[in-house]
Amino acid sequence: MAPNDRNKPQLTGPEKAAVLLMSLGEERTSELWTALEDDEIRTVSVAMSRLPEIDAQQVQGLLNDFVTRLASGPLAGNFEKTEQ
Repeated sequence: MAPNDRNKPQLTGPEKAAVLLMSLGEERTSELWTALEDDEIRTVSVAMSRLPEIDAQQVQGLLNDFVTRLASGPLAGNFEKTEQ
């Protein structure tokens, strides 16, 4: 972890999803929003409304992590991943 990273808030899974959706924009994510269940929409919406200030470097890091996970093979959920 870089020294500056210690001062940045650790984001929850819903917060990471919120940042990802916000950074991609409404036009690119509209189909994704319609695929979410009502409780998922509420969870992400609440996370969006409570997000601390996220700088561009942090957004880039989240996007890089997302792309890396997609490129590393099939994704599968489990309890531990829901806590991330």
